[in-house]
Amino acid sequence: MSISNLYIKEIFVDNFKSLKNSKIQFKDGLNIIIGKNGAGKSNMLNFIYKYAANNPLRSYRLRGSNTNFSVVLLYNQNGKKYELSITIERTKRTEQAAIRDSNFSFEATISKKNNNKIELDNVRFDLSELQPRRRTSTNEEILKIFNIYRDIETRYISYNLPESENWLTKPARITIDTEGIVSIGEEYSDYGFLLNLEIDIELDYLENIPKKIMNNETLLKNHIVELLNNTNKLSELNEVLRKYTIIQDSRINPNINVYSNDQITIIENLTLEFLIEDDWMPWSYLSDGTKRLFYVISETLTSHTGIILMEEPELGIHPHQLYSLIDFLKEQSLNKQIIISTHSPLLLDALSPLDLDRVIIAKNNKRSIFNPLTKIQIKKAQKYMAEVGDLSYYWLHSDLES
Repeated sequence: MSISNLYIKEIFVDNFKSLKNSKIQFKDGLNIIIGKNGAGKSNMLNFIYKYAANNPLRSYRLRGSNTNFSVVLLYNQNGKKYELSITIERTKRTEQAAIRDSNFSFEATISKKNNNKIELDNVRFDLSELQPRRRTSTNEEILKIFNIYRDIETRYISYNLPESENWLTKPARITIDTEGIVSIGEEYSDYGFLLNLEIDIELDYLENIPKKIMNNETLLKNHIVELLNNTNKLSELNEVLRKYTIIQDSRINPNINVYSNDQITIIENLTLEFLIEDDWMPWSYLSDGTKRLFYVISETLTSHTGIILMEEPELGIHPHQLYSLIDFLKEQSLNKQIIISTHSPLLLDALSPLDLDRVIIAKNNKRSIFNPLTKIQIKKAQKYMAEVGDLSYYWLHSDLES
């Protein structure tokens, strides 16, 4: 598996729900956390998404708690490899810190790899000292660190399907004025694929609508419908859906409403529909398993950089379709870090005998513990896979989670 531009190497968390002195290590590419209910898998993914795999100053949300954490990231920049270590820990609460509602210190180090130049070394300060509106030497140093995060895009694919989403369960609305300022209504989707789709549509509209049809609503509507269904995001997605699901095609329903004048264009009634067994149907007609496949595939596919966190992708999916999904995830993990939590040993069949060090066993013994397979466990599993069959069957009849 190849190394993505940035991935998590290690996380330590103390005092976050069931995570008490909990440490977990990851590889680039595909990682599978497997364990029983209550082992702390979801808590770890939630923590990574909210605090560790995004701008670490999100730790401000931890104010007043006892949570400490550190994260080690490996990343490539201009052909050079670097390791970034960030630690945020509770400090002694002073009267001044209490007034500013912050009692955590921040420490960051960038280490050289392959004899590359060290760009930053060991910055440490109290978070209460960081004033966003004041340009200080500390702020300048911190900006160097956070610039690394500009290109990271962390996606969290929950076991819950989106309940109320523009484009799916309710129509979307886009407003574009003559200055290119775009509004997508009071609510817009947290669904990454749909947000990217909206951006594609806005750019296509601004760049490709001939001025001569702007005041002819019939011509404008026909032109917009053609643009909508030829966006790069939708074309790329449809190719993958045909390969891994029963969805033959997807498109934006042509029954849109368009209003335009010299100042503004409004596009309403934007919804996605799906071709299954040669019939076009809305999102509400899809089975839960098909919705789940669409959700997981579209979110994973459109995250071109960064880290993907995925909870129980096997839920509601037939075993045969699950194997297709596994093939898709293996393909995507060649250039992305995908961290999956699961109860299902079937997902372990995504791994080759040489990749068993990517399995992490989660257990709860008064706190959450995350351990990779030992060398002895890996050798036993590899022997079984070579002589008998699938890792999933071996897992079910072994004592690996005991």
